[in-house]
Amino acid sequence: SDYTLQVFNRWGDLVFETRDLDEGWAGGNDEYYDQAQVYFYRMTYRWGEEQNESLELQISTGTITVLR
Repeated sequence: SDYTLQVFNRWGDLVFETRDLDEGWAGGNDEYYDQAQVYFYRMTYRWGEEQNESLELQISTGTITVLR
């Protein structure tokens, strides 16, 4: 119910953001594909089976290496 995916370049600039679970990042934006490099991602979400309980916000981070 609460989801955000953000992708940053090596300088910390936000290069992609979505709140749609069905939308992914293909290594670029609408205008061009980014250079081959390492990117940082941050994903925040609420996960669980409990429908009536407020679940704690989870944060996952990591790196993505784009090769061209």
